[in-house]
Amino acid sequence: MQPKKVFAVCFFLCALLFLLSAVFLAKEYLHVIAMHMGIFFLAMFFIWKDTAEQTMRSIGIPGNIKKNIIYTAIGFFAIMVSFILLNVIALNFQQINDSEKVAQRIITLPGYLIFFAVVIVPITEEMFFRGFLTTRFGIIISSILFGVSHIAYGSVMEILGAFIVGLIFAYIYKKSGSIIPSITLHFFYNLISVLIIGNGI
Repeated sequence: MQPKKVFAVCFFLCALLFLLSAVFLAKEYLHVIAMHMGIFFLAMFFIWKDTAEQTMRSIGIPGNIKKNIIYTAIGFFAIMVSFILLNVIALNFQQINDSEKVAQRIITLPGYLIFFAVVIVPITEEMFFRGFLTTRFGIIISSILFGVSHIAYGSVMEILGAFIVGLIFAYIYKKSGSIIPSITLHFFYNLISVLIIGNGI
């Protein structure tokens, strides 16, 4: 079977699993895992070239190692600046400072889902939002959609934060020519966020 057909079948299976688990196993959060695997397979369907090698090359894997390190460092600095910016916004606009909603949601999640969010989600989301959407629709649109995709937290600050880091991830992806720096940055962003919330900072 051709890879594109495999990705299409896997996407529809994930969509079916998402619907079934959202209805019957919502408390187990399997629908979240199914959703992320689904967007990964959807991204791969559109990203796939004639061969695996051409596909990897099209998203810059492995890319230029030196360039990847430089842009990862630039992105990390930009994320630290965005943390400061978001804190300034939160302090000056109390009416939209609802970050506690995210913390309350995350601390109730099972350990396996937090592991999934830190280790797997950076890959699935970067492949979809940057590898697929940024390539075809640009930095702004992909970042808006990335922000909106976080609406389930019910937090304005989370949507705004996701939009800002989405801009950073997309810019780094475009400038570096590789998906590796944005995946790495996304991993550290999620890890730091979980550690901050876990320590009650």
